Amino acid sequence: MPHRFNEEYTRIVNLITAILYFKQIKKNQSFQTNEYFPKRTYILPNRKSNEDLLIDSRYEAFFAAILDENCIVPPNFNFISWNYDFQIEKTLHYYNDGYRITEIANQNMINYNNFKLTNKSSQVIKLNGTSFFMSNSEIIDSTNYDMYTQGILIDALSDDTNNLKKVSSLIKFAWENETEIKNHHAIANEKIKESDFVVVVGYSFPIFNRQVDIDLFKGFDVEKTEIIIQAPESDVHQYIEQLESIQSGLSKVARPFTNLEQFYIPHEYWTEPKTKGNRARTF
Repeated sequence: MPHRFNEEYTRIVNLITAILYFKQIKKNQSFQTNEYFPKRTYILPNRKSNEDLLIDSRYEAFFAAILDENCIVPPNFNFISWNYDFQIEKTLHYYNDGYRITEIANQNMINYNNFKLTNKSSQVIKLNGTSFFMSNSEIIDSTNYDMYTQGILIDALSDDTNNLKKVSSLIKFAWENETEIKNHHAIANEKIKESDFVVVVGYSFPIFNRQVDIDLFKGFDVEKTEIIIQAPESDVHQYIEQLESIQSGLSKVARPFTNLEQFYIPHEYWTEPKTKGNRARTF
């Protein structure tokens, strides 16, 4: 949120955060009966019941495939997300049972404040922040719903201005002109430039994000980095064409991938020796 308290802005952002939060903590009543995603116990064998908190099956499969023996994202993967959800955090929380969200964020370099480039190769960059709340400079572990979280939500949606000032949302709009947002974009740009593969999942490169996208792909080397656009067959070629308005030549190094059942992982991740010091893959 802005450095100076803006009550109208705070109310709007807190409401958006609360809606997104409740959408993600709802019980997945269709877990065992959904014809498209049957039980999936081969991925998450320790699910307690069909009422476990909702996690997108694509995240389950993806992280089950890439996490190292300590359940940490390996050093040659980076994530740049426009999404406000906490699906990444929730999935990592599952595989790191017993850890707090702040601990998981520190392990996997998820920056919510004080964005800075790290020497650690792997980083999770949430361009628009996350639908978490912060109170007393502490990130609220929103992957669980309890009485304390309920109190935070009541303050976040309160008519009382004093209560409202106690809570802030961790949603950050990429178009805001703040130093920390600019730093966030610069980090994302560095991660894209150092990657061998940039996998774009379901992002359409809309016109209203054009300047941000230009900032993210600034200095992109079309000679050494490949772009994979994962999107429906009806849209994928249009998305590839949109790349030309960001930087000339980008569409020529992009190829489509239209299977949407799981997040795409470059084949080289499995075939190249892990001791070779592979450059990063950015998703």
